[in-house]
Amino acid sequence: MYDGKGGFWDRFFPGLGRGFRLPFSGKGGEEGEGSRSWWKGRGGVRSRVRLVVLIVALTVLVLVLAGNWLATFYTDLLWYREVGQASVFWKRVWAQILLFLLSSTAFFAVLYLNLWLAGRLTPRYERPLATLSPLEESVARFREKAGKWLDRGVLLF
Repeated sequence: MYDGKGGFWDRFFPGLGRGFRLPFSGKGGEEGEGSRSWWKGRGGVRSRVRLVVLIVALTVLVLVLAGNWLATFYTDLLWYREVGQASVFWKRVWAQILLFLLSSTAFFAVLYLNLWLAGRLTPRYERPLATLSPLEESVARFREKAGKWLDRGVLLF
């Protein structure tokens, strides 16, 4: 907690004394303030620095999470080379990659077929535009403009 005397945390988060409220909670401070108002006047970080920090953090996370797999892969490679069976190791690796690609392709083909069938078999009911909420209205406009691309499977994500 902030002790009002410039404690340890005040060096890192200046100005969090009186009127402090949690970020993104919408509680405290002026009535009707959005979550962005919490960041105003806090000595915000430039977006480029945020991007660099995010990229570095994600890279470190990926390396930490992939570290066990990389260690196992490299150890197996060294062992197969030592016993003179490096070709067996690479055949195993390529077989695993091929099986992954084939099963992924089969999965996405079945998934796309199911989504396509669901789209074809679902009855079309649209409420009048006057009764739609703003969110539903924007979704309806998106469907009108992107419908042909969605039907072709271009926009899967």
